Amino acid sequence: MSDNTDKAARLAELTAELDTGATSEPAGVRRLREAREAAAVREASQGSDVEGVPLVKAGDVVHATATGMHLPRTTSLWGGVPALALTRGDRVVVTEEMIAADVDRNGNPGWTAMVHDPDRQVARWGRVHIAPGEPPAGMQPWERGDSEWSEQREIARKSAWAETDPQRRAAALQRVNDVYGPPPTTSTIMATYKMDRAYEEQEARIAASAAAGVPNLGPSQGA
Repeated sequence: MSDNTDKAARLAELTAELDTGATSEPAGVRRLREAREAAAVREASQGSDVEGVPLVKAGDVVHATATGMHLPRTTSLWGGVPALALTRGDRVVVTEEMIAADVDRNGNPGWTAMVHDPDRQVARWGRVHIAPGEPPAGMQPWERGDSEWSEQREIARKSAWAETDPQRRAAALQRVNDVYGPPPTTSTIMATYKMDRAYEEQEARIAASAAAGVPNLGPSQGA
């Protein structure tokens, strides 16, 4: 009888210790622990939020396919590490803190469940913002047609025009087209680039003539 009494008393002491520990556990630490436990349960059961679509894990590498998304990095409601603002082409190593911060109060993951599911990203955000793996080689922070592309192309074009040597200037203008593609063709900006195109053609003729060792006579009069 005494043995059972001792066991019951010890169990009560352990329960009290656990209750005390849980009460003193900071909210951020508790949420991180609970998120880890929930992630472990999901991974052990199926490893996927949607059938056939894996969840990202701590240590996985992902990359941004668009600019503008912010990834939370803390479970703290006040202060903590600020969210990570993504620029197209950014490489991100997923951390446990990111995974914990991505879980809502119901235990459901957000972006970490959609990295491998571009269709869900489009349905939720209107486009794909993040993809698994390393960013493709040469991936630029801009996309053709967006404001960043237009600004960077204009900077490169002005820099090429500033080159005093005709051959280097022609080569620099060609690099602008190689990297950024041709200029926009809408009527509102056609006038800005119309003379540029004629100038680039003339510079190309000068460079070709210099390479061939013959004078540049300009375009044919009959053209």
